[in-house]
Amino acid sequence: MRLQESEQVLYPNVQASLSEIGTTDIVIGIPCYNNHTSIHHVVQTVSQGLAHYYPYHRAVLLVVDGHSIDGTREQARIAPPAPQQTEIITCEQGIQGKGSALRSVFAVAVELDAQACLCVDADLRSIMPDWVYHMLDPLLEHSYDYVAPLYARYKYDGTITNNLALHNEGMN
Repeated sequence: MRLQESEQVLYPNVQASLSEIGTTDIVIGIPCYNNHTSIHHVVQTVSQGLAHYYPYHRAVLLVVDGHSIDGTREQARIAPPAPQQTEIITCEQGIQGKGSALRSVFAVAVELDAQACLCVDADLRSIMPDWVYHMLDPLLEHSYDYVAPLYARYKYDGTITNNLALHNEGMN
């Protein structure tokens, strides 16, 4: 299902790249903002994981930047994608924030009719190539609809890392 004209969240040059690609098997989105010290490692590690575990799958690595001012996009370009991989580096369009970046990733996955879509943070220092396998295998090989990581941590380490949802009454 293609996005409606009024729902376009991607820049015209990205749309043109997607038209050239046509379809893909996997989209890996990396939302980022001022992550110049870690983005290269994340892109390189994801690319290695794809090359090792999914060498015959076509994949798009999509870096969606929140208009960083620290050279994040340039650092993301340093790691060339492996064969069967296409790298697209773009900025968010519209309201800036992780939500807009994720919307762009999901729009690309829909536009390219991807079998699986994985999102990873740009500041992951502990990411390993096998994370790609562990997150994508349930989707690609076992028909799961959704996969979420389970982290082994000390109970007070990272109790709130990315998301928090409260009912309005709970905030009083």
